Amino acid sequence: MSSVWRYFPFARLRDFHDGDTCEVEVDSGFGASHRVAVRLFGLSAPEVSGAERPMGLDALRMARELAWRDGAHVDGTPVELWTWKESFNRYVGRVLVDGKFDLARAILALGGGRAWDGKTSRPEFKEFPVADHGAEVAEYERLLSRDFKP
Repeated sequence: MSSVWRYFPFARLRDFHDGDTCEVEVDSGFGASHRVAVRLFGLSAPEVSGAERPMGLDALRMARELAWRDGAHVDGTPVELWTWKESFNRYVGRVLVDGKFDLARAILALGGGRAWDGKTSRPEFKEFPVADHGAEVAEYERLLSRDFKP
């Protein structure tokens, strides 16, 4: 991979657009911050519009429940952010809650999406949650080992 991963240790998860895209507020230092849309690396979730809408809304709900344990979303859940490129006016990145809880991996482990490299055709969703969680997590781990080079 030709791009370099960039690390932002001080950020807050503000909201989700859908099950695989979230809004993160990045602390730039000196009291400045900015919000960016981040598509979670290695994950494709059902869309919240069109034919996938019912599954997409369930995926959105699942992502929020995973990220906002104990009502932490009120002030924004503190996260660490790794990004490596821009895609459709958003960044592709990894979001780590508490420095170790990989949000995309957790969503996949519950069947909230499919592992996806972002380069091939987008996976189809015929069922939700996705039945073979283990295979999706294994594929995500393979993508990480291949593409995540901090």
